[in-house]
Amino acid sequence: MRRPSLASLLNAFPLMVLEATLKDIAAKRSWMINKQHLAQLIELGLVEMREDVPHLTIAGQNATWKA
Repeated sequence: MRRPSLASLLNAFPLMVLEATLKDIAAKRSWMINKQHLAQLIELGLVEMREDVPHLTIAGQNATWKA
């Protein structure tokens, strides 16, 4: 299955909003996470779910701290 490109998703989700969601996940602020953004980040391979809790993948960690 081919993942959508980040550029194609940025039309619907501004980069700053997705970066903020990544940082919320990294800080374990699960009550603040937007479910729609979470779905997009999972599709991009930046986040994975473990026991119903979102965790950053290596790519997600790299994207979070480069921003």
